[in-house]
Amino acid sequence: DLSGIPSLFRNRRVCLVGAIIPLLKRLKELCPAEVTIIDRKKETQEEAEAGYGTFVAPERTAETLARCETAVFTGAAIANGSMEELISFVPADAAIAIVGPTAGFVPEPLFRRNAAMVGTVVVTDIDRALDVLGEGGGGYRLFGTCMRKINLLNVERLRRLGLDRVC
Repeated sequence: DLSGIPSLFRNRRVCLVGAIIPLLKRLKELCPAEVTIIDRKKETQEEAEAGYGTFVAPERTAETLARCETAVFTGAAIANGSMEELISFVPADAAIAIVGPTAGFVPEPLFRRNAAMVGTVVVTDIDRALDVLGEGGGGYRLFGTCMRKINLLNVERLRRLGLDRVC
C-alpha cells in the first residue's frame, strides 16, 4: 500500500523494479508524472504496460534509475542480492521505497541506505495465517483476514527530501 505518503509518487518520475500488478494499479491512482517498469519476466510486460507505464529491459536498469525521482524496489531485490547495486544507480536526491511482504523484516539497514519508506505486512492472527497457508492459500487470502499492509517511514530522509507531508 503506497498510500501512506503520496508525495513520494505524485507528479514524480517513478521507476519500479519488479512488476507487481496490484502495486502498479495503486501507483496509477497516486498520479505520478511517469512510470517506468523494469522486470526480467517478459510475460508480465503486456499486463504491466496496459496503462500502467513503460516497460524497460533490465539491461537499461542503471540509466533508467539514474533519471528517476522515486525508485520502488520489491523485497525480491533483497533476496536476490541486487539491492546494493540498485540503490547505487539512484540519484542522491531521489526517494527510495522498498515494498512487499519480504521487505520489512529489518527496516533499519534499508533506512541507513536512504530508503524513505518500507512497505511491508504484519500478521495480525498467526493461527489463522497458518490455517490459510496449510490449506494452500496464498497471500491474497491472507489480506483482510489475518494480515495487513503497513508503511514504515524514514521520517529523517523524508524531511531531507522535502517529502514529509502525509496526506
